Amino acid sequence: MEEKMKLLKRMGVVWQVLLGLAVITAGLADTALAVQPDIGMVIRLTGKVMYWHEGAEQKPLKVQTFMKVRKNDHFNLSPHGVVQLVYFSTGRKETWTGPGSFRVGESRSEAVGVPGSSGEPKVISLPTAVIDEVRRVSPLVDPSRLHRSGGAQVRGNIDPEKAQPLESIELTEEEKEEVEAARETYRSLLDKVDTGDIMPELYLFSVLADYDQFQPMKDLIGKMRIKQPDNAGIDRLEQWLVEQSQ
Repeated sequence: MEEKMKLLKRMGVVWQVLLGLAVITAGLADTALAVQPDIGMVIRLTGKVMYWHEGAEQKPLKVQTFMKVRKNDHFNLSPHGVVQLVYFSTGRKETWTGPGSFRVGESRSEAVGVPGSSGEPKVISLPTAVIDEVRRVSPLVDPSRLHRSGGAQVRGNIDPEKAQPLESIELTEEEKEEVEAARETYRSLLDKVDTGDIMPELYLFSVLADYDQFQPMKDLIGKMRIKQPDNAGIDRLEQWLVEQSQ
């Protein structure tokens, strides 16, 4: 009887250890999901497009322009939905047209077969330098803190009419050459994208921000509004520019 009691006691300890390991493993899985990196960004949106993350317990949410994307995000496009996203690591820019569904991968998306799906995306490749600049400016316009953390206001409320005008800083000859080179890249991008694509403006905006060229940045915002008048992300970009005068 004594040996049997010892055996049962040892089995109890083993079960406690196994239970502890299960809890730790589940915690690590949750942590891995929570810290999964952003690998791209939505840069254009038309119509109704919903998304959800594979393995996350959430209902499908509406896609927002400039939101970041992560591996295993799923997108579902309505018949008139269009979503355009860019991958930070490869410069791959995909334009998906509904109806259809796709899943985000490490460096490219994969169509998920559904009845009536429109198939594969339109793809172009962008230079790494362009993607790096767009990635730098993306935190200013990205609404992900709203829909991923459920929390904070992205920008403060500042009245553009009350803000003091920003004056661009005088550039050295070397800096002028660098800005002109960026403008050349900007013009070449305009030839590669469709008329409603604001990727070229986002790129040049980021470069001009490095040199405090505020008036040209304001002009670019105007061009973005003409291309995408309903894009709330442009409002956030303008709000950030206004804040620089406070």
